[in-house]
Amino acid sequence: MDPEDSSQAFHWQRYPGYQFKPVRFQGNNLLIIATFFTLILILSLLFLYALYICTCRRRRLAISDSTTHSGLSMAGLDPVTISSLPSLVHKSSSSSNAYASEAADCSICLSVFEEGEKVKVLPQCRHAFHSGCVDKWLSSHPSCPFCRSSLGS
Repeated sequence: MDPEDSSQAFHWQRYPGYQFKPVRFQGNNLLIIATFFTLILILSLLFLYALYICTCRRRRLAISDSTTHSGLSMAGLDPVTISSLPSLVHKSSSSSNAYASEAADCSICLSVFEEGEKVKVLPQCRHAFHSGCVDKWLSSHPSCPFCRSSLGS
């Protein structure tokens, strides 16, 4: 390399024979590009509209479900019906149990039935629970806490 060449400014061109020519959109090319962008705009707006409709529908269903469920959850059994459910004294020998619960624990509080504890038996499904546990449950729910069978009259 000559020292004279190094003093000259370096002009780097990737393609030395290429000359930049501005792109001009004319006729059909301009129509195709405008149609393409219009189509993308319309599809985007349709997507946003569908998203809005689905969100509103979900919100409306959630509101109606919450009012329905809150109406049901507050419609538990009345205290007279709850007190009329049969209560038994738990005995540890499984042959003398008059209820279908083969597990020796309350599925509401998850504690084991002790000898001599009062156990309330639900008549439809024969599941047994502590009296205090099932009384609280039935005051707000009209069904068995284990199998959800209806206890309503």
